[in-house]
Amino acid sequence: MINASDSDADKVTLVGSILGKAPDGDDGIFPIETVRKLLKIKKNEELTTAVARGKINSLGLRDVEDGKKEREKSDIYKMQARAALEAGEDPVHNPLEYILECIQTIYGIKHKNGAIRRVNVNIAATTVDNYRRLKDAGIGTYILFQETYNKASYETLHPTGPKHNYAYHTEAMDRAMEGGIDDVGLGVLFGLEGYRYEFAAQLMHAEHLEAVFGVGPHTISMPRIKHADDIDPNAFQHGINDDIFAKICACIRLAVPYTGMIISTRESQKVRERLLHLGISQISGASRTSVGGYAEKESAENNSAQFDVSDQRSLDEVVTQEVEDIISSAIVKDSIINNSDCKILLDQRKFMNKFEQIQSLLGLTEKEKSQILSINQSNDPSRLYKEVWIGLGGTQSAVYATEVSTQEYLAYTTEESEKLEVRALAEKLGDDMEAAIRQLAEDKQENK
Repeated sequence: MINASDSDADKVTLVGSILGKAPDGDDGIFPIETVRKLLKIKKNEELTTAVARGKINSLGLRDVEDGKKEREKSDIYKMQARAALEAGEDPVHNPLEYILECIQTIYGIKHKNGAIRRVNVNIAATTVDNYRRLKDAGIGTYILFQETYNKASYETLHPTGPKHNYAYHTEAMDRAMEGGIDDVGLGVLFGLEGYRYEFAAQLMHAEHLEAVFGVGPHTISMPRIKHADDIDPNAFQHGINDDIFAKICACIRLAVPYTGMIISTRESQKVRERLLHLGISQISGASRTSVGGYAEKESAENNSAQFDVSDQRSLDEVVTQEVEDIISSAIVKDSIINNSDCKILLDQRKFMNKFEQIQSLLGLTEKEKSQILSINQSNDPSRLYKEVWIGLGGTQSAVYATEVSTQEYLAYTTEESEKLEVRALAEKLGDDMEAAIRQLAEDKQENK
């Protein structure tokens, strides 16, 4: 019941909590079509956020106090294009049904022109049928670290429980691929056993997946034993130094050239920047490893961090190191950029704090700088286009919109929720993808 004395914010929250309980639409996407149309008409960011929070609250997320976890999840969902979903091995509190609900909720949240396109999942080894259900939910990469390929060491580290079964854990990627997931991420924790053995075993695992399923790992992560609560790296006889770590990275890149290689923030800035030149292709920034760490900073005495974060740089500082790479390269700076009559730039907002360096490097005027920093800032949400800046010989420049037909957009979209929408309709139409795209395009044109 809404009272006249309620504030506007309270009214929006109440309406959002009600709409958040709406069912999924006929296409299996939250919320139902009538609610989507209402949000599209209202174009009210606060209401959209309130509906998202209402949906999350309705799922009953575990271990929360005063809604902190719901608010934290909702705020994070609004900002990310990708999300990593991790859960402990607890069949009672984290059954697969709960994981699937979380995935559906994440894909169902929209914010302005954006949405989370890809949910990568890191959960314990499971069955072929369960992997099929994850595939049907539209996950991105399925990640499972081996920790160690040495069977004796593995069983010593996991003396009891479901994870004790070495074969079941090691063969998880085979079952995942049998279940239709061809996008998997491997990882071994260097330092638990001799690095030569672990290195060779991981390459054999990748080779096995290629030979049997025709595709190797999408990613290989590069963790090693580092300091954490009650963990002293010096106590492990197989610990490796920075030079050996760098050699392992370079050798993996040479042996598995197609895979993405990941290094975490538990490594220092110096080590990470060194490895970027030796094969690492993905790094994180501003990471938090404690429960609710992105919402509130914990005190030292209540620290629940899984491990210590060594690279403390913000996300902006991490991503802008690409600019440093360009500026420090005499070849790029002098031979390519200065001799280019045509310059084409995409969205540069992630370099906002260091754009003066780009401006100087490219010889851009203040007018050109303003044009570039306006890219995608005021796009029409009802149209499917992105903007690009083109400068010709320093005499003419402008921002242009690049737009394709709705049919072409739906055929090549990387937005996971849209891909699922197309796939679901195609199944209803006898697996006719072209018919599904045509019908969806017509529906979207009519609803504009």
